Amino acid sequence: MTSKPSAALVERTGFVLDESGAVSGVAEAVAALKAAKPFLFGQRRPTGGTAKAPKPGEAKPRSAKDLTPAEWQAEKRRLGVRRR
Repeated sequence: MTSKPSAALVERTGFVLDESGAVSGVAEAVAALKAAKPFLFGQRRPTGGTAKAPKPGEAKPRSAKDLTPAEWQAEKRRLGVRRR
């Protein structure tokens, strides 16, 4: 656990002290607390937050000589090239 006050959150009703002085039930109580409040143990619950955007692929330069006439016209329109 990350702090002493969080130890007070452990449900101690399941603890049993046997004749030799050994305490049982502690592991179960801590496991239950860990399941209920994982942030006390430095773990975070998945929140379904935003996904990271994929990294853009590298743009491959193309020569105008490699474009079809339709691709060339589309590229000119995209760039705003006008005929004189």
